Amino acid sequence: MLSRKFPRKTGSLEGLLILLIVLLFPFVSIAQKELPLLTEKPGTFEFLSRTDYTRPECGFSKTEIADQLKEFSALVNAVRRNPVLAENKGFDARARIYNINCTDLGAYGIQARISFEFISWYQLKDGKPASITVEPPEWTVIVNRQRPASWPLAAPEFSGDKNYFILPPKMETIRRGIDLYDGEVYVLYNPDRPPYWLPVTVNEAYARLRSYWGSQPDKFTVDFMMKAIETEYAAIPEADRNKPAYYGGTEGTIGVTANSSYSPIYRVNPAYWNKALPRSAIQFMYFRIISNRKFLKDRTAESLQNNSISYNLYRFEESLDINTVLSLLPLIR
Repeated sequence: MLSRKFPRKTGSLEGLLILLIVLLFPFVSIAQKELPLLTEKPGTFEFLSRTDYTRPECGFSKTEIADQLKEFSALVNAVRRNPVLAENKGFDARARIYNINCTDLGAYGIQARISFEFISWYQLKDGKPASITVEPPEWTVIVNRQRPASWPLAAPEFSGDKNYFILPPKMETIRRGIDLYDGEVYVLYNPDRPPYWLPVTVNEAYARLRSYWGSQPDKFTVDFMMKAIETEYAAIPEADRNKPAYYGGTEGTIGVTANSSYSPIYRVNPAYWNKALPRSAIQFMYFRIISNRKFLKDRTAESLQNNSISYNLYRFEESLDINTVLSLLPLIR
């Protein structure tokens, strides 16, 4: 039991700080001494397949979902060939399916997120093994979601519609069917189809802005934004209005311009989907592989030294490379 005496006339702020230090000291000490990881303990792997991961309003049948689970099984098995997962020591692994809504522009296939969870084993003070199974560290693959929401490609919502987004400045095609954005985000697709994303013209961008702001309920905001839209549109030379649109202009309120020194605006292209294929087919996917090898190596070493439960995720991420990407490419139909 703590036994501390505080001076009666300590200033309120100073006294509060002293009290917090005293109360938190035991917890800080514990946090600095993480329990040792059991890096050699054999682990398990489980595919937490679900049949209720799509919303009823999306209209997918039980047969379609069952067929997609077969596609997902092939994806999970491809990832499991990774050396860290194949060895599977020091952690239990789970592949879990999460639902994604079906409201994207022109969405066709069943959309889902597959997360690979790494549940590290560690040793309690009494010598018994333990693990934390709630919200473990994870690595994610997004399937059949064409719009880049909640990942590095996503930008501030353009005109309130997430189907419109800001494209990163750096993009390269690694090989047919594999595009790489910002050196870390891989998009896998069928290159024999129309482009999965399309550049937005200045005219299209302003039409979308008018549609969005004209539908808002607050008249004061609508009047202000519509005036700004028309003023800035009028300032764009007519010859530039059918050119690609860019976002980030600092000379006005809207920020949409034909100036190519800013970030290009793109939107999803519904014509990409092959609707002759079943909706259960995987036609598009993306995921992130960190490219900074030194960062990955240092992070893995530090997490092991500190007995972090993220250690096994970090060494998995360190092991990801172009071979991982190539192993998933054949799943695209």
